[in-house]
Amino acid sequence: MKNLSVYSLPIFILCSCANHGQLTYVVKLPKDLKENSGLVAYTENTAWGIEDSGNSYNIYKINFDGEILKTLEVKNAKNKDWEDLAKDDEGNLYIGDFGNNENR
Repeated sequence: MKNLSVYSLPIFILCSCANHGQLTYVVKLPKDLKENSGLVAYTENTAWGIEDSGNSYNIYKINFDGEILKTLEVKNAKNKDWEDLAKDDEGNLYIGDFGNNENR
């Protein structure tokens, strides 16, 4: 019985990892955005996205065909290292500027 469990474990691991590395296409990202950093689904077929540091102070509403539907300038914050985007239950968006470029 002990030999059976020793040989069964590697076979189980190999079979359970059969889809390892397989990616599923979900959505096109707009080619106009150079460095997508954060993305949050907003409605059934739209999302908001931001770009990382060195890019504009904008957020972009996109559809899942990769088109930019709306661009909004964020006037009260600078893009030092925008890394993530989130939303709450009321639809408010939050930009996470917590990157650590060059340990600054």
